[in-house]
Amino acid sequence: MKMGSTLRYAAFLLLAMGPYRIMCIGEDLLNSKTLLGLLGGFSHMFQKFERHEIDVDKALGRWHQVYKAAVNFDQFQSNMYCHVAYIQRNKVMGAGGMSIVEAFRVNSREGAVKTYKRDLSRTGPGEYWMFTEDYFYPRQFFIFDVGPVINGSYEYLVATDANRISLTIFARDPVMFYKLYDQQVQEKLAKGGFGGYSFWNRPENVYQGFDCAYPDEKEIFIRRALPITDVQPQSQILPFLRQASQLLSSSA
Repeated sequence: MKMGSTLRYAAFLLLAMGPYRIMCIGEDLLNSKTLLGLLGGFSHMFQKFERHEIDVDKALGRWHQVYKAAVNFDQFQSNMYCHVAYIQRNKVMGAGGMSIVEAFRVNSREGAVKTYKRDLSRTGPGEYWMFTEDYFYPRQFFIFDVGPVINGSYEYLVATDANRISLTIFARDPVMFYKLYDQQVQEKLAKGGFGGYSFWNRPENVYQGFDCAYPDEKEIFIRRALPITDVQPQSQILPFLRQASQLLSSSA
């Protein structure tokens, strides 16, 4: 039986059963309306959506992640604060290939700094295979939406996978994003199957406060290249980073 037929059959059964109520943990009751809503949420996973082709030159540079999916399968990224990312060209990944080097604080805005890298290989208009350090297999990175071009650069990027389970929203400037684009992006996400009964991909804020301190590309490179551990106190790490940064500057 095809997926569409299966979903319609399941919906018919739920309607035919009537408003039976099933007790859940907490004070709310799960009724047939909620079940149908959940069914509709799951159905979005199998509906196609438009991919947006991007110009790599307009995507290069500094970004900040402002939203992620409520259910995050990258566990160490579940509690991100003060995220920053730098998109670079990566010719090794083929035509249109990119790398995203990232840093964020864990558990609080003063937590340990984590670094992360994604390598993207273009497979079609707005479609990329994403290779990361913590997975042995590639994952999808599809461009669901892209913001306007200001001063030669995109203002925001929205990425997900074919089934809309994951969600990444990058903004050039978090303050300007929330002021100018957040509402229209949220509306497009809601219409496109994010949030609501699709609770797993509900957009969840990533903290980007005025008290955030962001490492530059050079510092992220040093942190990734040298044996810096999360348990080392900042009093030990900072002099180490300064010395390494000076060496890089003198050799440039």
